[in-house]
Amino acid sequence: MANKVNLADPNFEPTDEDLQRLSREAFSELKARQIEMRARLRREVASLRVDALAYGAKLRAERPLR
Repeated sequence: MANKVNLADPNFEPTDEDLQRLSREAFSELKARQIEMRARLRREVASLRVDALAYGAKLRAERPLR
């Protein structure tokens, strides 16, 4: 059974296992959030790229190079 963690108690000395568990719990959602954020940024960049290419094509059609 895990020791009860009481970080408010100044006399409490957490074990290495306590600290590892607390760290895992604190950052458990980080990986999934990073993956989702990167996917969202990729979608946004892809959309902006399409817009930029379309705008460039429009400009080239309106003012062809001489």
